[in-house]
Amino acid sequence: MATATATTATNAPPVHKVRVGRIEAAVWEHDGENGLRHSVTFQKSYRLREEDRGKQDNGWRRTTSFGRDDCIVLGEVARQAALWISQQEQSQKEKVDDEGNAKETPF
Repeated sequence: MATATATTATNAPPVHKVRVGRIEAAVWEHDGENGLRHSVTFQKSYRLREEDRGKQDNGWRRTTSFGRDDCIVLGEVARQAALWISQQEQSQKEKVDDEGNAKETPF
């Protein structure tokens, strides 16, 4: 938990983003006691009606609330984020031998 706070405090950007339409997933990396971990946050962009905006306001906002019609797209974004994380974890495993030591890469 302290690691996540430390990452947030440094304002580190997400290591990967997935966007489908107005829904976006941000993948975050956390280095903890048990090694590298990933977490995912989701958000949706929406635009205010013109009459609800200020003069200098383009009206775009973000929310973490999703409606029924967002569920299919949210599921696809989550699937793509999970696939990316899986690929990263597999890549990390290939770089480490059975004893947890980094493998030498031949040139």
